[in-house]
Amino acid sequence: MASSSNDSGLKITVAIMSTIALGSLIWGFVSYRDKTELNQKMTAAGNEASEAKSQASSVQTTNTEILTTIGGPGTWNESKETLLKAMQVQGVNNAKQTVLATIEGMRGALDASQKEVASLKGDLAKSGERIRELESVYQKRVDGHAESQKKSEIDLQKVAQTRDEDLQAKDKRITALEEDLRREQVEKEQARENSDRTIRTLNDQVGQLTRIVDSQKRRLEDVLKTSFEVADGEIVSVDANLGTVFISLGSLDNLRPQVSFSVYSRDHRGIGREARDIKAAVEVTRILGPHLAEAKILDQDRTRPISQGDPIYSPIWAGGRAEYFAFVGLIDFDKDGRSDRDTLHRLLKTAGAQIELEVDDNGVREPASAKLTENTKFLVLGDVPDPSNFAAQDPRRPQIQAIMDQRKALLEEANLTGVRLVKLSDFMAYLGFQSQLRTYIPGQVERFTLEQGSRDKAVRSDDATGQNAKNLERVRRLKELDEQKTPR
Repeated sequence: MASSSNDSGLKITVAIMSTIALGSLIWGFVSYRDKTELNQKMTAAGNEASEAKSQASSVQTTNTEILTTIGGPGTWNESKETLLKAMQVQGVNNAKQTVLATIEGMRGALDASQKEVASLKGDLAKSGERIRELESVYQKRVDGHAESQKKSEIDLQKVAQTRDEDLQAKDKRITALEEDLRREQVEKEQARENSDRTIRTLNDQVGQLTRIVDSQKRRLEDVLKTSFEVADGEIVSVDANLGTVFISLGSLDNLRPQVSFSVYSRDHRGIGREARDIKAAVEVTRILGPHLAEAKILDQDRTRPISQGDPIYSPIWAGGRAEYFAFVGLIDFDKDGRSDRDTLHRLLKTAGAQIELEVDDNGVREPASAKLTENTKFLVLGDVPDPSNFAAQDPRRPQIQAIMDQRKALLEEANLTGVRLVKLSDFMAYLGFQSQLRTYIPGQVERFTLEQGSRDKAVRSDDATGQNAKNLERVRRLKELDEQKTPR
């Protein structure tokens, strides 16, 4: 294609040079020949120039057609570059590759693509046939499902119709039952009102009879002062000078030091009947034998001195088994405004007793679910102030009110269970505890100092009378008698 372009240019150049040469000849001929000959030659040169120009025009037309066929820009160089780039895009990288070879390569690729397309069309036709077969199968299934659905809808309509009929019948039945229920409710409400009226009347009568029975019971107790308690032991010997006694309880009775007892007269009318029957209080200091112990006299009625054979009693000591108690109210032995609850707990623990139920100083029942039972020996009632005596903003008022509410509930429980009620002061008297000895430490052996309590002037701190030797001899004999009485 480049060679054709060079030939065309050469032809044009030759034509131009020929024209110039022809002009020169004409110019020479004009100079050397006459005018006629010159005109003939000019006419011949003009014809040749016209023919050359016609050939150049033909060459230009041919070049234009070639460039148009290539589709490139107006010049040969630009068209060549465009054609080479197009050939490289089509996968021909050799710059010397001809257009014809490129077109043949593209034709081969096109034939391979057409074969592949024909193969894919064949596969597509097979897939279409398979799809049509599947569509036929699925259509049969769809038709079957549609038929089944149509039948199900018919059956559902029948069921719905039957259900509606049943519902209508049930609605009628429900309406009738509701009428009956309303009628019965009215009758039941009338019966409940009559029953409530009767119950209120009976409750009022029961409450009145209960108050009468309680009143008569208290009057009977005040008159008879019946006691169901028995003595725990007795006084074996008394040493008035040393302020000690010996009791008939010891190691085999599971007795421990610091346990206190109240002392009664031998001609008593009942143990634990009331506090004024108690004539003395003693506390164990030493365990001397299986059924012998030494105790210190804490307090005694000078008009009724302790004597041999006097019974002793403590409600919290049971010789090997635990006694259970319930407490409600403030625990203040000496009325000094300070709680003695810890001291009470210590006394009970020393004697082996347990607290089954207790209402603390905040009015909280512990344990919260505890109730009085047949195991409860006493319900001990502490002091409970009147809540109305406290100001409305006083933080103690709700606590006192809670204690009062718990006291009322426990009194009702005690009335139903038959648990005996005992005032805190009487209970402490039964224990042999002396509340006025605030600084007294249980179990101490020495006599009280002036700070702890006055001492009897008749009691001497020395042994000028020789009484200690007599007491030791007496203890020795008592131990011998105790060992003889104890079965081997």
